[in-house]
Amino acid sequence: MRVDRRALHDALKELARLAPTRGALPHLSNVLMVGVGDKLVLTTTDLTTRLTCELPAQGNTLEICVPAKLLASLVKPAGKGAGDVALEVAGDKICVTISGTTMQLPAADPQLFPSAFSTNDWALVGLCDARPLQEALSWVLPATSADPTRKHLNSVYVDQDAVVATDGHRLHLAPSPIKPEPPMLLPSSSAAMLSRILKRDDQVVIARHKTKDQDQLRVRCGPWQLETRLLDEQFPPYNHVIPAKEAQQSQVIFDTAALSVALAQVMKLSERGNIKVCVNGAVVFSPWGSSLGEAAMAVPALENNHSGPDLEIGVDGKYLLDALPRAGQVELGLCGPLDPVRVDTDGRLAVIMPVRL
Repeated sequence: MRVDRRALHDALKELARLAPTRGALPHLSNVLMVGVGDKLVLTTTDLTTRLTCELPAQGNTLEICVPAKLLASLVKPAGKGAGDVALEVAGDKICVTISGTTMQLPAADPQLFPSAFSTNDWALVGLCDARPLQEALSWVLPATSADPTRKHLNSVYVDQDAVVATDGHRLHLAPSPIKPEPPMLLPSSSAAMLSRILKRDDQVVIARHKTKDQDQLRVRCGPWQLETRLLDEQFPPYNHVIPAKEAQQSQVIFDTAALSVALAQVMKLSERGNIKVCVNGAVVFSPWGSSLGEAAMAVPALENNHSGPDLEIGVDGKYLLDALPRAGQVELGLCGPLDPVRVDTDGRLAVIMPVRL
């Protein structure tokens, strides 16, 4: 069977992220390759998530398991003219032919590969364009917790109004392009994978299989299909931590590029990443609690409604940088030194808890 080399490598590079190289089940490090007719179907799984990609192909029927990361490394294109890869099963090995050179890789029995998720009773959740879903996931993912033991925070929550993530120190929210009922809680690893495979010009088909014992999600977009088990955890009541915009003492609007440059410069002198924001007639950013040096950068505000005494508040600089859009304008809502900072930008929202100065 023949398949485009670059397309095969690009698919394997993503599929290999899901294939653990160590563990009690060695066959999980493999990619299941099934070729029939004019397509080659590649699948990897970690038993919680299953990822599949269909590629155009030509040739004979093929069904084999191969180490995912090894095959991805082997077929990596060396230049622009990638050409095709020929795949042929030879007993317990697979022959991989690239540019006239044939190599043999160990292969495993495809019957050992974990079976597919349930194929019955999938209910349509909705259809949407890939772009808004990909942008929503990309926006909230930085705010997910990195602690795998806190599953309710190491996740992305999707309800009828919003896509949300929080690690307890910050929260990111974007409008939801789908309306699931009941809401869904995705593992952050599955949400990150979904964000990478969504191609902006494709349509996304989302289905759900929910029973008393299990809750599974299936997402189809272009050549990709992702299936994952949804979490049975209680997501925090996120609306309770979002400060009302009209309750903010000071609202300051910046040009994103100018604010990003200033924050990046101040962060270089901040050992722990904390910065102080001082708002009066001007807005001044400076490192806090650092022995590396001192700096004070005034950033011109496009609008600033602050009045009264100076307002000083400490924030984690990285959290603030993560909450800035790539371009355009951003509005910071500030209240007291112990109140959260509200960041509004183009329909999306971030809330950052303060650092005590």
